[in-house]
Amino acid sequence: MSHRDQDRVSPAVLPQVPESVERTTFTRLRAAWQLPVAIGARTTLDVGASGEGEWGENRSVLKLPPALGGEVAGDYDETRASGGVFGALRQERGRFLYEVALRADIASSDSPQLHPQTFIGFPGPGRSFRAGLGWENGH
Repeated sequence: MSHRDQDRVSPAVLPQVPESVERTTFTRLRAAWQLPVAIGARTTLDVGASGEGEWGENRSVLKLPPALGGEVAGDYDETRASGGVFGALRQERGRFLYEVALRADIASSDSPQLHPQTFIGFPGPGRSFRAGLGWENGH
């Protein structure tokens, strides 16, 4: 869980820019689970799920002179929930490590998305190299 508060006061720059006051809060809560399953001596399957909630609140006032309408509120609240499941299959063959993975996500503010990925790695004692290719749908 993370939480952040921020208060801002922007002084007036007369004669054209009025004073403004703003207070923003943002909270994020995330839960995740992952389970590696050994299929063979050199093959592993990882499965998991995660969920996240985000809550934001903004309270602001633009302090216009009374002749221009007075104070103007700029308040808004935003809430977003998301979750996903994934699976990844890894296999070592000789000097190489291969991996294919798929993650499916859904969010309250977006359409469902799939994120397939593939990787190849060159592990070694004290060093490793990994290159991958991935793409997503929905954007």
